[in-house]
Amino acid sequence: MKKLLLLFFIGIQGLYAQDSTYIQYSSSKVNAFEQVKLVDAFEDAFGYDKEVKLRVKGGLRSYDNVRFNTQKIWEVSGEIRLRGLNSLKLDIYQKPRFGNYGGVYLISNLEFRRYLKSHSVLNNLSGKYISISKTFNLAKFDEPGAYNRHIDSFNFSDQTNYSADRSIADIKYGQQFGGFIDMGLKFGLRRSKGSFLSEQGALQFSDESKKFFPYFSSYSSISLGLDYPKKKSVKEYCSFLNCYEKVNHLFKIDFSGMLYMDQYKQNIQTEFVYEQKLGRLPVSLSAGISIGIGGYSTYKWTQERVEIEDNYGNKAMTVKYEDIQEYKGSLRTVISSEVRYYPLQTRQVLEGKAQEGLHGAYLGLFINKKILDSRFDNSKFIKPVWDVPYTMSWGPVAGYQKKIASKYFIDVGTRFGDTSSIFFSIGKVNFVPYFKFGYAF
Repeated sequence: MKKLLLLFFIGIQGLYAQDSTYIQYSSSKVNAFEQVKLVDAFEDAFGYDKEVKLRVKGGLRSYDNVRFNTQKIWEVSGEIRLRGLNSLKLDIYQKPRFGNYGGVYLISNLEFRRYLKSHSVLNNLSGKYISISKTFNLAKFDEPGAYNRHIDSFNFSDQTNYSADRSIADIKYGQQFGGFIDMGLKFGLRRSKGSFLSEQGALQFSDESKKFFPYFSSYSSISLGLDYPKKKSVKEYCSFLNCYEKVNHLFKIDFSGMLYMDQYKQNIQTEFVYEQKLGRLPVSLSAGISIGIGGYSTYKWTQERVEIEDNYGNKAMTVKYEDIQEYKGSLRTVISSEVRYYPLQTRQVLEGKAQEGLHGAYLGLFINKKILDSRFDNSKFIKPVWDVPYTMSWGPVAGYQKKIASKYFIDVGTRFGDTSSIFFSIGKVNFVPYFKFGYAF
């Protein structure tokens, strides 16, 4: 009996000692952080604690007016701070063509920005802004009225009323998160080549039938860049518990090209994802659904095909249309699932630099299946060359998930082998980048 009591008291003391050690360790960590001036995790994540006079970056931007799928295209940009909260920004990107193979000419966008307020005593080219911008096509077009198959005759959308943009002017309201993320809403005016039907019924585009029309859309870009000067202000840290709060559940929304509207085409699409951490392991399981809905005006197409010839003598077979305008709609739904592994998290937890949760670099596997891709009128249609017929795809996924504010996260990554939407290709490897906002609960 005495031996049992002795073991009991030793066990109690052991538990007490372990608990006390844990509390003392945590308290020392928290107190050490609380002794300095706190800065919001959002500001620390996106470099709001430094002065920025010049920013150069490169990355991906959404190109929304492509069928009912948002395509990411490459972009390089530079932004220089002017007097006060004003700046001048220049973007250069490539006009996409034939779905997976980049573009045929460059486009530049010159933008004057006015940041609404400074998030600190420093001007850092970050935060909310309003801007006016003008887009220029850096392309060698044929003379007005010419039909150029190599630049403007290939129609990228289901609508058939206009082709490539010749110039765009717009007003933006958005927010820039350091050198990483730039997103918002814009209202502008497009000037495009209008369409007409040849005597044979082939769809063509010409400067002689120019169209000016307003549009409204969302936009987003994900980039990595360099800021000048590199020197930061006095470093400030947030508390351990505030910066690294344990998160086991995330609800995420994809903000890539959510909205586009003009008088000929309308498109709303996004993806909703729920991610759940599995026990104490740095592993999670997620499920999501992607929805795209839209409408467009188009010439009535027939089952016949006709031969066309461009300015260079190239001949090709194309769809024959009737000179009748129709309005059609589309609904597209894809379901998906992911298993993720956060490889750096265990070490960070042991070093006292992080809590367990859904944050950090990750690797994993995805699988998705297209369950619906139809027109509202149930009519048959000819799929363009880039519209991959696969209904299911799977492959590896890699990315980085980071907390940016109290309960808000960003999720930036790439799926390799995804054929459920328009994608990039390097050799035989397809990849689809994504950008999502998450809310922890």
